[in-house]
Order: sequence, then structure tokens, then C-alpha cells
Amino acid sequence: MKTVLNWLGGYVSVICFFLFGGDPTNLSWLYILLASAVIDIVFGLVEAIRNKTFKYSLLFDGFWRKILMLGTIVIAKFFDDMGIISDSNMQQITTGFLIGYEFVSILNHAKIGGVSIPTKLWNAIQKMLGVFGDDTEAPDGKKP
Repeated sequence: MKTVLNWLGGYVSVICFFLFGGDPTNLSWLYILLASAVIDIVFGLVEAIRNKTFKYSLLFDGFWRKILMLGTIVIAKFFDDMGIISDSNMQQITTGFLIGYEFVSILNHAKIGGVSIPTKLWNAIQKMLGVFGDDTEAPDGKKP
């Protein structure tokens, strides 16, 4: 099992290196994004199982969004490589934005799961989710 995990980790690292550039800074941002995406998926699964609303179509939709998220970073990397905007860090900007969105989603799952979040922060999260068109419901059943 350890050999399989080592092989899988090496394979993922090589793909990340070629697709997302050899810059260790970009790779560390990518690892943060991947970790936050995994945490978001796990929190979403726990929330769905706990509320007895688990649907495979929603799980597939979540995985598809994560794949599209990685595709967006690849496109931003291509824009950086093409040099359309000189001295731009489109890949880092895009990755940072997506990390922020993932953390907002994690906080949303935590609040729905019963974690106490300050009211001002929760209102800001609801406003942000409303801007992005997220259709999740608040614990009281109201849409953002």
C-alpha cells in the first residue's frame, strides 16, 4: 500500500510540475488549493450524510467544479506563458482567488453544520456567495 501511495504521489507531483509550472511558489499555492478543495468536499459529504440529502449527482457536480477549477489555473498559466500582459501573475492571482472561494465554502459548510461563526463574517459570506450565484441555504432555510 505504501508503494502505491508513493507512486501516486510522485505521479501527481509530476503532473502538477508540468501543468502548473516549475516555480515552487506556484506549486505551494496549488497544494493549498488542492487541500482546501479536499476539505470542502469532505465537509460537503459529511453535511449531506448528516442531513440525509446525499445525492450522487451533487457529488459529481462538486467534483466537476473542482476539475474546472484546475482547468482555470492551467489557462491562467498559459496566459502567463504567452506574455500578453507583461509581468503578470495570472496563475497566482487565479489560484489565490480560488483558495479564497474554497475557504468561504468551507466556512459555509461549517456554519450549516453548527459551528458558531460571528454574525458579521456570516453576513459577508452570504453576500459573497450571493454574488457568485451559489444556491446553498442557510441553517434557517433561507437562501442568501
